[in-house]
Amino acid sequence: MSENDRIFESVIHEIGDVTVNNTSQFILSAVLCTIIAAFAIYGCYEWRKTGRPIALVLIIAGAVTSSLEAITDVIGHLFIFGDGAHVVFTLAGRPIPLWAFAAHIVAWSVVGYMGYWVVSRGGTAREVSIVGLIGTAGNLLLELPATNMGVYEYWGDQGLKAFGTFPIVWAFINMGGGVMAGALLGALPKKALHGWRVLSIIPLVPSAVIGFIWFSGWPFFVAINYQGETITPNYWISTFGTVVSIVMALVYTNMIARLLCSAPEPVAARAQRTPGWRSLFTDSAALPRRRSATTT
Repeated sequence: MSENDRIFESVIHEIGDVTVNNTSQFILSAVLCTIIAAFAIYGCYEWRKTGRPIALVLIIAGAVTSSLEAITDVIGHLFIFGDGAHVVFTLAGRPIPLWAFAAHIVAWSVVGYMGYWVVSRGGTAREVSIVGLIGTAGNLLLELPATNMGVYEYWGDQGLKAFGTFPIVWAFINMGGGVMAGALLGALPKKALHGWRVLSIIPLVPSAVIGFIWFSGWPFFVAINYQGETITPNYWISTFGTVVSIVMALVYTNMIARLLCSAPEPVAARAQRTPGWRSLFTDSAALPRRRSATTT
C-alpha cells in the first residue's frame, strides 16, 4: 500500500482487493478511445465545413476536465483502483487511469457537443432536456457494467445504487453539467467562437461541469459525508439526499435550457433549422455557419 493509499486505508479495507482487472481496463480503454477517434474524425469534418474546430477543442476541454476527478472522487465516495492500472496522471494522491481519462473526454466532448448543436440551431428547451436524458441513459449504460468490472467502486451505503454498484444520482448530475456546458456554447454569439476565441471553450467546459455538479449535487454530498468521508452514512439520509439531487438536476437542466433557448440573440438569429438528427452528417446547412457580411 502506497503512502497516499494510507489516507484511504479504511476505505480500502471496506472494498477489499483494489488491484485493477487488466482485461477490464483494456476493454474499457479500447471502447472509449475508439469513440474519441470517431469524434475527432467528425471534428475534422466540422472544421473543414464551418471553419471552427468546436468538436476538436471540446476534446481538449474534456481532457482538462478529467483533472476534477480526484476532487469529486473523495467527496463522492468513489475509489479508482490504482494497483496495476495504466495511469495517465496522479492528482491529490489519486491515480487517473487511461480508461477514466478517456471517459471524461467522451462525456464532456460528445455529450457537450450534442447540447451545443441543439442550441446553436435554435433548438427548444425541451430538445435540450431530451439530450440531457440521452446523456443520462448513456452514463447508466456505461457505468452499470463498468462498476462490475473490477476497475473502480463506489463505496459506502449510498442511496439508490443500481444493481448494488452504481449510485444513479451521478448519471444525472454528470450529464446535466455536460449538456449545459455545450448549451452555453451554443447560445454564444457566433463571433465569440471565431479564431483564437474558440480556445475559451477549454476553461469554460470544466467550470460549467463542476459548477453544475456542485449546484445540483450538494444535497447528495452532504448526505453521504455528514459523518465523515470514510464512514458509511445512514442509508435513509443518503437516499433522501440522492433523490433531492436528482430532482434538482432535472429541474435546473430545464430551467437553464429555457433561459438559453429563450434569449433573443443569438439563438433567435440562427440559420433556419434543418429537421432531423441525420442532417448533422448529410447537410452542411445543419451546422453553424458564419454570417454573410450582407446579413442584417
